[in-house]
Amino acid sequence: MTLDQVSRGAARTTRRKLAAQTQRHHSRESDVRLKRGLGLPVIVVTVGLVAAACGGGSSSSSSSTTTTSAASTTAPPSGGTASDIGVTPNQVTVGNVSILSGPVPGLFQGAPNGADAFFAYQNSVGGVNGRKITLKSSDDAFSCNQNQNETQSLAGQAFAFVGSFSLFDNCGAKVLQAQPTIPDVAFSLDPVAQALPNNFSPSPLGNGYRTGPFIYYKQQFPKAVQSVGTLVANIPSSIASWNNEKAAMQQVGGYHIAYERDINPLDTDFTSDVVRMRSAGVQMVILGNADYKTAARFLNNAQQQGYKPQLVESGGVAYDASFFNQRPDPGPLPRR
Repeated sequence: MTLDQVSRGAARTTRRKLAAQTQRHHSRESDVRLKRGLGLPVIVVTVGLVAAACGGGSSSSSSSTTTTSAASTTAPPSGGTASDIGVTPNQVTVGNVSILSGPVPGLFQGAPNGADAFFAYQNSVGGVNGRKITLKSSDDAFSCNQNQNETQSLAGQAFAFVGSFSLFDNCGAKVLQAQPTIPDVAFSLDPVAQALPNNFSPSPLGNGYRTGPFIYYKQQFPKAVQSVGTLVANIPSSIASWNNEKAAMQQVGGYHIAYERDINPLDTDFTSDVVRMRSAGVQMVILGNADYKTAARFLNNAQQQGYKPQLVESGGVAYDASFFNQRPDPGPLPRR
């Protein structure tokens, strides 16, 4: 499937969803149809914007920054006038709220970086309807309140939100729920954010969890799955993800959760968890609902205690070059 085909499909989906919103908001029918209901920026940004969200990058020192992507020669906009919030005769401003600082600096710096890179490309081929796309990026600093505040602030400046990535997207969702004509093109983590009619995810999560990995683990590590332990960040999106994982394990069958604890994202030592897991006979450890630093610190503590479970599953959080910088050489891998 080509980018053009995906873009046309996204455009059709955008029109259908926003048309439904228009029917529910008769008092603003003309505004939705002629302004944010156009969905023009949404057509070109639904593909590939959040793919870089989990990558590394330098953190931003300010809570809000404006990035103007590479300049280009564009045709005059067909309308020639400013038609909505964030739209001028030659520019469309979109917003992004991601975790850029806090306990894990630069955690999702890749989110605005990826969005900006795409807009630089789009601007280089003429922008959208003759308008250049400009990104306003805000940092929620690993805070629910700040995520909501930054979303509220950008809602008055941006035509849409694009590529945001945060563990606290349920907080910003309160703003987007109250303003359903603002498109939110983002890989949302929390079920509340996912359920918004104006959320357009390039890869919707939905409720539930993939069973394939758990079937494989059960086949390859039949003893380990009978005693599972985990650490879960005490954040709504992480807790919701873990509950979905548990449901998938129950569906596969044969899994037993022997140890689980909700952790503070600021915790730095997990020796006590290592000791308790070893005492409970845990042989499969799931670390996918915490950040890469937590995973690295847990494994460091486990190595210090001589604890070697048969299987450690990271869910992708360890897929970061910084993870290996946090880990000493573990030596040869154990044989099954």
